[in-house]
Amino acid sequence: MYYSPHRLLNVKAWEIVYNEKVDEGKKELKQLSFEAIKEQMMSLCKLEQRRGSNCAVAQSALEEKATEDLANADIQTIESQKPLYCAEDIYSLKAFRKSWEKAFDRENAKHIKFFTNNDDEFIKTFNSCADKIADIEAQNLKWNEKNTLERKITGTYPCYQAKEAYIKRGMGYSVNFEKKIAK
Repeated sequence: MYYSPHRLLNVKAWEIVYNEKVDEGKKELKQLSFEAIKEQMMSLCKLEQRRGSNCAVAQSALEEKATEDLANADIQTIESQKPLYCAEDIYSLKAFRKSWEKAFDRENAKHIKFFTNNDDEFIKTFNSCADKIADIEAQNLKWNEKNTLERKITGTYPCYQAKEAYIKRGMGYSVNFEKKIAK
């Protein structure tokens, strides 16, 4: 098939105009909060989800907004934002979850490295986590209640990072915070 040079120039011109409009749309959307963009996106994506659609532009804006919002956040802020960025209503839109995961991984690695390289902070944090677990054990709760409470501790900052540092230090792979670490 033969395309004339004029046709190719027209296609390129339309592509430039389209990209400019997409950038304008994303810039306008990113002035809104993550939740407000998400609301806009839900209505934009109801009937049209093809590549290049308003829905696709909104999804791109929402992903960029998530990345920007989490760029300088500390690990506790990132953890607290998980329900927003990884909510079930947007679960199928992996880009937002990926933005959250990238931010979490960045901060998580920083804290694991810190605990791996700083003996005193590692011991203090690990032992603090062990105390919290011991407090739960002392309550004689049902297994499921105890398990839920323990996972809230061992799965979040700083205990999760202390557990990972424990493994990274070669101290073992099964970390349940049953025993404190002596200096």
